[in-house]
This record gives sequence, structure tokens and C-alpha cells, in this order.
Amino acid sequence: MKSIIVFFLLSVLIGCGHCDHCDDQPIEYVYSIQNSSGAKVEIIPYTLNSAGVEEVNLSEKITIENSKKYTEKFRDLAPYDGFSYYKLLNYPKKIGIVFNNSRKITYQICDFNGTPCIDSKNIFSNDYNNGTVETYIITASDFHNAIHCNGNCF
Repeated sequence: MKSIIVFFLLSVLIGCGHCDHCDDQPIEYVYSIQNSSGAKVEIIPYTLNSAGVEEVNLSEKITIENSKKYTEKFRDLAPYDGFSYYKLLNYPKKIGIVFNNSRKITYQICDFNGTPCIDSKNIFSNDYNNGTVETYIITASDFHNAIHCNGNCF
């Protein structure tokens, strides 16, 4: 029995001696989406179903009232994976930002899969996903630039 305990302790000590991340501190991420658009906003993720067909995922919808903010915190442990709006939104293929169910903007995944982001406001752009604290602001300009969908935005 003594030899088993000594073997176990030696294994633990040797194992930690080879650990590349034993002393690495966690990284804290705080990502927010602020609604300054003047309208209620719903962020609708689109995912691929089991048949590979793109569909709306209303169970993952995020609703943000005007002048409010949605915030998510993430603690990343070594070996680090990082954090992004892509992860915050549960890995969608694209999202729709819907204003009062009357106007809509759609953003496709970019920068993470080799497709560059053309639209500077795309939430998936590296410009919004490179820090430990990020705030993406939905503005009145976004509302005015959104396409009319006349109550059929989902």
C-alpha cells in the first residue's frame, strides 16, 4: 500500500513538472452588445440543422430593449481558446439583427473561416473580437440602414 501511495505522489509531481500551463492565470473576457438604436432589438442566430439546411434558431435569440445592454463573461483557462462574439452567440452560421420586427440586418461569419469581413459593422469582424473587453454598439444608423421586412423578419 505504501508503494502505491509513493508511486501516486511521484506521478503527480512528475506530471506537474511537465505541465506547460500549471502556473498560467485564467483570462477573463467581458463581451457586451449595447442597444442604442432607438428600437427593441432581437439577435437571431441561423444554424445548420442535421440535414445541413440553414434555419432560424429562436431558442438562442437574444432580446435587448432600447438603451439596454446584454453582457456575457467568460473565464478562459490554459490552454487558452479565447472568446469572441461567435462563441457568445453559440457558433451561428449568420445572425439577423431585427429591429421591432420591422427592419433587419444580416451578418455572415467572416474573418474566422478565411472569408474577410466587407461590412465594417459586422459583429464577427476581428475589429470587434480581439480584446478581453469588447462592446458592440447597435446604433440608430444601423436601424435606418436596415432592410424593411414588414413584420416578417424571422
